[in-house]
Amino acid sequence: MWNFKETKHENELLEHLHLSNGELTAKIYPKLGGSLQQLTYRGVDIIDGIDPNESGLEEYRNTFKSSILFPFPNRVKDGIYSYGEHTYKLVINDLHFNNAIHGLVHDQHFSYEILENNSDRIVLKLTYKADGSNPGFPFAYDLNLIYVFDRSGACLLTFEVINSGYQTFPFGIGWHPYFLSLELNESRISAKFRDHYVCPERMIPEEKEEANLDDPFTVGEKDFDDGFSLEEPTCRFETTDYSLDMQFDTGSEHYLQIYTPDHRESIAIEPMTCATNSLNNGIGLEALDPGESYKWSIEMKIRVNKVSSL
Repeated sequence: MWNFKETKHENELLEHLHLSNGELTAKIYPKLGGSLQQLTYRGVDIIDGIDPNESGLEEYRNTFKSSILFPFPNRVKDGIYSYGEHTYKLVINDLHFNNAIHGLVHDQHFSYEILENNSDRIVLKLTYKADGSNPGFPFAYDLNLIYVFDRSGACLLTFEVINSGYQTFPFGIGWHPYFLSLELNESRISAKFRDHYVCPERMIPEEKEEANLDDPFTVGEKDFDDGFSLEEPTCRFETTDYSLDMQFDTGSEHYLQIYTPDHRESIAIEPMTCATNSLNNGIGLEALDPGESYKWSIEMKIRVNKVSSL
């Protein structure tokens, strides 16, 4: 059995679920969009998450660390999009560029239940239900997040979207994890990059070009805030302390956003089912009919280079 406890806090937003089996430790914040804010394997910290205090909460609001991105990842130009015969206006929360950014569930409260807990793995299901009252996205849906943590260092995050309303709606999904690296410039990323989406201003893609990245490439001193399409739904991140293999189960198109924060102690590597501004440009955009469901998964396999003595 894994150790599991719910940690209370005077600010309910910072209440979190703590689970561990001696080799792997994770913390999930149900009231911060079901986000994963700690992942440690064999003494090595993998996820760059927030601290459980007011400074950490402010950091989450500014960085979207590990946020679940639905019904759109990244940005929507001016927060405006049309679907069918209607035009919708999302709240502008990217004030610098006057865009809507990172969806509608990153600050929502999820309920949770433990589906399985044995010596090998623990399975948690978190659920958010939207009643369709949001004027920018007036559609009813259930969003389930299923986290599976395995003692081998494998982690699986499955998204299940259910259209619980009476209208077909458009959507995309993404995940916004930051991965720690003490020597980011020496770290390497491997993926089959295809297209690079060029954003000349306001971080909205206006054209695409061939991605000019080696496989693998060393991060070096490069600064990233770039979106790519991939030939295959896989990505590998190698640091001096660990390596991480990601595989994201999606349709025929695969997308990835890479972002380097100014402190350069971590890097955001963000799998997505669609490109930036997909509610307008349609690149990778999905549609879900009433009563139907959609699933998408991200699997991570971690190998540490040296087990910590802690």
